[in-house]
Amino acid sequence: MRRRGCKAELIFLTACKEYVFSCFCLDTFRYLLKPLREDLLKEALDAFCRKKMEEDWLLYLKFGDQNYSIHSQEIVYIEVMRGKIWIYTDTDCFRWSGTLNALEEMLPCPPFYRVHRSFLNLRHQF
Repeated sequence: MRRRGCKAELIFLTACKEYVFSCFCLDTFRYLLKPLREDLLKEALDAFCRKKMEEDWLLYLKFGDQNYSIHSQEIVYIEVMRGKIWIYTDTDCFRWSGTLNALEEMLPCPPFYRVHRSFLNLRHQF
């Protein structure tokens, strides 16, 4: 998978202890042994979700002749108001002319969730 360019997070589940160290060179997220313990699987999946939610990425948008790049960690919420998309950050507000559905497809879930037909929220800490 890695030789073909796959960058997905990998969690190995195997009965073979002897391969645990060879997995480090594959940038493996976790290595779980059979028989699978439910608590270890839950911890691995929770850790994966936490890691994904903490990653910062840029959202690239264009409105008219203006190009925007917004850091995900700055976004507080996104709203549709009077047919226009408004992206609120910690310090600014950006307008975008697409649809909320199109924007929702561009954003990772989690951390963004559709909480209403007019709002996308994220796991922002208040």
